[in-house]
Amino acid sequence: MSYAQVLIHAVLVCEGRRRWLRPELRERLVPYLGGVLRNHGGALYIGNGIEDHLHLLLSLPAPRSLSDTMRDLKANSSRWLRRDGECRLFSWQKEYAAFSVSPSNRSRVEDYIARQEEHHRRRDLREELLLLLRAHGMKPDPRDPWLGRAAQ
Repeated sequence: MSYAQVLIHAVLVCEGRRRWLRPELRERLVPYLGGVLRNHGGALYIGNGIEDHLHLLLSLPAPRSLSDTMRDLKANSSRWLRRDGECRLFSWQKEYAAFSVSPSNRSRVEDYIARQEEHHRRRDLREELLLLLRAHGMKPDPRDPWLGRAAQ
């Protein structure tokens, strides 16, 4: 048997940053994503966001890669969202952001995710992603279309 405790803070963005994820839809989407993770041996601790993106704190299933897990989350949730007449054209951006989380920082990340609406009164998604990338020691590529001019 394999054992792993790999906590990931992931950010999924709607294609074209379209504002699909109304609060009432997020309330149903987050538990759905938790079910997808459970079906693959992982867990979702918290999920929240605003209309154009979603933050997740999840445990990565021991035998699965991050890229496979993100692919499954995005594919399953896209199919589920498209069943709703309002979201029949829904898709996630191909890119995603994912950051490892130390168990000692878990509650801090949960609090950050829980307060997404508050954070986005002060900064937009692009600024938030740049702060997260830099906080995790990553240097954004100024040519990255996902980040646009803000990465320069």
